[in-house]
Amino acid sequence: ERILIGMNDARDPIYFDPEASRNPSENYNLMVTGNSGSGKTQLIKYLIWKFREQGRNVLVFDFKGDYTDRDHFCTKSSLGQVFVYDNGLPFNPLFPRIDIDKVTKEKRINIGQHIFGIASVLNKRDRGSHRQEAAIREAIKIAFREKGIPDSGAFDYEPSMEFPDLQEIGETLRISNIGAYEKIEEMFSLGLFRPEYSKDSFETLLNKSLVLDFSSIQKKEIKNTLAELIVLSAH
Repeated sequence: ERILIGMNDARDPIYFDPEASRNPSENYNLMVTGNSGSGKTQLIKYLIWKFREQGRNVLVFDFKGDYTDRDHFCTKSSLGQVFVYDNGLPFNPLFPRIDIDKVTKEKRINIGQHIFGIASVLNKRDRGSHRQEAAIREAIKIAFREKGIPDSGAFDYEPSMEFPDLQEIGETLRISNIGAYEKIEEMFSLGLFRPEYSKDSFETLLNKSLVLDFSSIQKKEIKNTLAELIVLSAH
């Protein structure tokens, strides 16, 4: 349903309405911009509240603690809260995307593509060299092999499969390449990747409405890396 977001200079109502029957938007993207104190956060909160009224799920990346329940916003909007610094990232970024084969209709996963994506994100954290990215990629491959899962190619997905978590990658990298590990050690020293989430894919977040609060993590580079891992899983 369309959402009223304001009035124009002629006092005509303006709606956010990407599914308008006469003029549907080509995409759902919406950018809110303005000077500090102009009400950007309040407008976004209003939009989230209206989405939740319509029963839509919402996933919020909260870098500054603007959306957690200081003003009962989460309660009013029926949003769960995850404080990532205290409780960890609530899914396993190493759980690959599950696709449906167009011919056989079987569930398939592409491990090789996923490993390359994860290694690229972690390496970008420190703007590392190609050699460092290769070391990270090899550590991820080792962790998959230790779980009995091939480290390349696409193959059928089995519900019994157990995937490594990123904390295990840190331990593997520390043993196999201490130089590469030291470059991104801080990512692992905070304990953000928990074994209790190793069986949770990104899809588990899509069935919930959550605020992921990153505000207690001091370094913006780590916040950005976590957000990139989530976006990679979303893609």
